[in-house]
Amino acid sequence: MLSVRKEMRDRHLIAVMADADMVTGMLLAGIGTTDPLHGPNYHISDHKTPIDALEDAFKRLTARKDVAVLLITQPVADRIRHVVDDYEQVLPSLLEIPSKDSPYDMDKDSLLRRINRLCGAD
Repeated sequence: MLSVRKEMRDRHLIAVMADADMVTGMLLAGIGTTDPLHGPNYHISDHKTPIDALEDAFKRLTARKDVAVLLITQPVADRIRHVVDDYEQVLPSLLEIPSKDSPYDMDKDSLLRRINRLCGAD
């Protein structure tokens, strides 16, 4: 537990992977930053964004030592579900959120599936 607290001390950013409207809303809410070393803490995606670009953005954002939480819309997570399901780090925490165009589906959420598996509900 001590190592998680120590690692959490330096993590203060929220990152986001979503469509342009969601990212714009998050930036207006004040979460946006562009670090000269790491680049922006967000990635704008749509249905035309290549899978490899989404995978690269996910890996870049989850590798950052200053990010505490990565918000990812379910449609984006669905496109790279194999990478999202393989993600096992505690930090940054990964939270799937609904998008404006599609409702939230609890059955797809990787975090809830892990929790259900740990509780024996699977």
